[in-house]
Amino acid sequence: MAKFDKRLSGILVKEKLLSQEQAEEFLKVSDEEDHSFSELLIDQGLVEERALVGAVSSSMNIPPVDLDRLEPQTQALECLSQDMATYYAVLPVAKVGSVLTMAVSNPFDILKLDDIELITGCDIRPVISTDVAINRAIQKSYGTTADQMEDLFGDFRDDLVSVSRETEGEEDVDVSEISD
Repeated sequence: MAKFDKRLSGILVKEKLLSQEQAEEFLKVSDEEDHSFSELLIDQGLVEERALVGAVSSSMNIPPVDLDRLEPQTQALECLSQDMATYYAVLPVAKVGSVLTMAVSNPFDILKLDDIELITGCDIRPVISTDVAINRAIQKSYGTTADQMEDLFGDFRDDLVSVSRETEGEEDVDVSEISD
């Protein structure tokens, strides 16, 4: 990640979104805390997410994507499991034939893109986003999260459920009496 962070810092300095001193300081913090450089910049309010994406997009000539406004195609999501999307920090957004459009934060990581091509059997067309946006979109796009499950089952109470087995000639047994 350090190579990408250095390259990203160079892009941001060139685009005058960061000073050279700020870039060096946050690169150091990123290395020391093992935290994403781009996340640090966004969290600290030094660079807006859209500005960062725009700078990388124009520098690399790769289209940007706003994952907060885009609903990924179900067909695209089915190409890569949620676990793999999280592991690689990517999000499949569209699939046309054998071409899979993939939101990535690091378009320089050719090995990652090659792995995903092997896993999916598709040609990968990268579009640019941020780590933060991709993580949010993965949780939203792949369905139920832990919070949604808690909301769904939060009102569930044991005393509202009873299990019984009906058989001819036998009386009903209340399981809650047995478990006490």
